[in-house]
Order: sequence, then structure tokens, then C-alpha cells
Amino acid sequence: GKLSDKAEELYEQAAGEIAYHVGDYEEMEATYKDYKKKLWFNGAPSYINSELVKRLAVAYSTQVSVTPKSVSSLAYLLTMMKISDDEAAESFVTACRENPNSMAIASKVLFYSEQVFKDKAA
Repeated sequence: GKLSDKAEELYEQAAGEIAYHVGDYEEMEATYKDYKKKLWFNGAPSYINSELVKRLAVAYSTQVSVTPKSVSSLAYLLTMMKISDDEAAESFVTACRENPNSMAIASKVLFYSEQVFKDKAA
């Protein structure tokens, strides 16, 4: 329906803008909070976060160079969003499943997972 199309568009925009601001924590946080408000109609905050992390995994893999700054920015975001390693890992796996033809996404997601997650089980 129209609402889910609108939500999809907002998630894509949010992920793209957050990825664009990598390294600028204040801007990343402001963008996240702004879109979280805009997405209130799309369900519980935990659902919104997991959907956003899934899009971020793709945005990070396609738009952002892997650097210590991008790794620390992603770690900061997940902490700020209060997302556990397990939840983030689930979203990362979903991102890979939804883009089965992209080895770049799979390999970068794996790399970020190894760098960012404190819980090695994730």
C-alpha cells in the first residue's frame, strides 16, 4: 500500500543520508532521530530500527569506503540506536539475503560484523 511505499522510501533516504555523514556523529544522530520521527507510522521503534539497520548495511556496503572511521561510525550508530549485536547481525543477514547477487555487500557486511560486534556469537 501507499504507507509501506512511503516507509520504504524513507528508510532508503535515511540510510543514504546517514551513510553520507559517516564520521560526523552529530549529523548521523540528528538524521537518525529525524527519520525515526518520520517513520512513527511504520510500527514499533524496535521494528523501525531493525529495518533501518538492514538498509544501512546495504548503504554502507555500496556507498562507504571501509575505513577505521566507517567502522567506528557504524559501532557508534548501533550503540546509539540501542541495538544488540544479535539484532544487528539478523538485519545484516537479511540485507545479504535480499541482495543475493552482490558479493560486495556480503563481504563488506561480514567485515563490518567482525569489526563492530562485541559479542563474537553474533
